[in-house]
Amino acid sequence: MKTLLHYVYFSLICLTIPFFTACDNKEDSESIALYKVTSSGASREAAEKLVKALPVDEAILNKGEFIDDDGRIAILDSQNHLAVPTRKLGKEKEDEDGQAIEAEALDLDALKNIKAFDQNKAEEMFLAALKEAALLPVDGKARSRNNSLTIVDDKGNVVAETNISTRVDFDIKLGRYSIEGPGAKVSTSFSPSGKVTQLKHANRSLSEAQQVRLVNAEKALISGKKKSKVAEAKEFLEVGAPRRGPFHYRRPDRILRKTVRGMLPFKQPKGKNALKKLKVFISVPEDLKDQQMVTLEDAQAAKLKGPYFTLADLAKEIGWNQGE
Repeated sequence: MKTLLHYVYFSLICLTIPFFTACDNKEDSESIALYKVTSSGASREAAEKLVKALPVDEAILNKGEFIDDDGRIAILDSQNHLAVPTRKLGKEKEDEDGQAIEAEALDLDALKNIKAFDQNKAEEMFLAALKEAALLPVDGKARSRNNSLTIVDDKGNVVAETNISTRVDFDIKLGRYSIEGPGAKVSTSFSPSGKVTQLKHANRSLSEAQQVRLVNAEKALISGKKKSKVAEAKEFLEVGAPRRGPFHYRRPDRILRKTVRGMLPFKQPKGKNALKKLKVFISVPEDLKDQQMVTLEDAQAAKLKGPYFTLADLAKEIGWNQGE
């Protein structure tokens, strides 16, 4: 049944309040913090404020293609990002299409004279722009570094080594916990002249959740062929004893809650405390119908490439009476 529950967990499309769990590595930690997403991505207005507050190339600004439909901001100046100086060696033989080939080589003298943009100034400019656009992460710290280029000869001797750009990353925190992933990327790169050559901003506003409510449990999707998954579930029903367990649930809400429980250290105090905050419902209870719902866009049915069926379909096959 663990395999079945694993599939259920990773195929949910009906979760109405997305949440993150964060736990300390220490074994004696007493709690797991739950956070819910209150907003995701930047508005068009905020994105424009951010890019205009930074020294971004005018041609990129005029295109206006720096924010997608999900509010993620991305800029890449392909001509100047991590650019290195070169010198032309002249034209060589023509290629098979008769086009002249122009050879280039690294300009080592110019490379040695490159001076990377000041890290402190880069941090100040980026933080000021984020504040002006109201896109500064609530908690975290900016961290700057240089991207360097090292050139060696065929014997492994260093011919040239220099810093060619300055990068600023924002380490996003939730209290004492670090966040990483596609929804937590805030960074930029500066050329030696101080121009922004790359910018990324994909961040979510989170708040600690006192309680996480999942509704429409019966509409959760299970990826895979229905016939084989139902056969696995029925086979597992034969395992155990009524008094000793394992105990088998047939209601979708209980199956779903047990699935989430399996992802937590539920035998430890921190896992028990987190599980107490989770409530799972069939359909939408009357007292929640007026509440604002949030759906996990990345867990929609359209994201699944193979066959799937609902948790309600499985529950009916193993004995769920919808009147219960």
